[in-house]
Amino acid sequence: MTLLRSPHANVSEYLRLIDGFDMVGLWQWDFVTDEQHWSRGLYHLLGLDDQAVRPDIALLLSLLHPEDRLPSAEFRQFLLDGLLLDRRVRLIRPDGTLRTVRSRAEVFVDPAGRPLRAAGALIDVSNEEALAKARSARRRRRKALFEQAQLYAGWTDRVPVVEWAPEFRALTGRTNEELNDDWTCSLAPQERPALGDRLWALHASGKPFSVTASLRLADGTTRRFVLVSAVVRRSDGSIEGWASATYPQDATPPRPAGRLREGLEQGIAPRHLRAARALLGWTLEDLARASGLSLSTVRRLEEDPEAGRRSRPLALTALRQAGIRFSLVEGSRIAVALID
Repeated sequence: MTLLRSPHANVSEYLRLIDGFDMVGLWQWDFVTDEQHWSRGLYHLLGLDDQAVRPDIALLLSLLHPEDRLPSAEFRQFLLDGLLLDRRVRLIRPDGTLRTVRSRAEVFVDPAGRPLRAAGALIDVSNEEALAKARSARRRRRKALFEQAQLYAGWTDRVPVVEWAPEFRALTGRTNEELNDDWTCSLAPQERPALGDRLWALHASGKPFSVTASLRLADGTTRRFVLVSAVVRRSDGSIEGWASATYPQDATPPRPAGRLREGLEQGIAPRHLRAARALLGWTLEDLARASGLSLSTVRRLEEDPEAGRRSRPLALTALRQAGIRFSLVEGSRIAVALID
């Protein structure tokens, strides 16, 4: 248990920071005066009205799931014994909804070691459980796509690649060590020299690219695949990583999503925006109005390749909704078309 010898410590600054949020709530209990304080965030987390309910540890305990509940008369002793300093519990709110929270608490003492007060936080971790389920479902979906269509998405934070995607290893029957030694071993022999050099040059360009290659599969056959890759940059222009997608040439191309879509959109240059606007017959003012951006922002997007990393997606969305399609074709060229 952590005992803080700071009798004058106050949590009011932290209360103001989280005021109005329903994911984190703070409480404070003065043992000397028996006064209790709750942040608005704690009220929201508990599903209570801060105008109608007074802070009461006994009330908080009553909202705990029966299997997680502690006797209120023993709550202070539980604090002093350190049993609530780091604990995951379930809450049943008045409306019947169940939330899982992480409880953290600290006890403050005077110079003689006598407990003066306690302060704690409840952090809603219900979404962590939902996120874990979503990740599991995403893994199953990814596995099914690969098994049924030999389609998969990849991500790496370095080139040359050090850790190859498990799908690529399964597809080609090559180990990570073999691919690190010479990744072109996954290609058909007649394509290795030329395609290997070309891919390095495309990566070095920093632009999104698409190439078609003949891969030697684990079963000994050869099949044509499309490999799409796009660099994803941070707001300061530095490289965060490379997103990719691999799918059979004779399959329906998957719609770019997630990091790959982000990287592809970052590769759309001012000339592509100007071409798209020309196909629609739009003025700068038309694009500004459709995207909700200012005229000066739209003008910068069409002049400076490094401008508007946050505003570019809004402009692209407006253009797509008007019928524009941006397509990455063989190599690093981006085609702009108007779809009726």
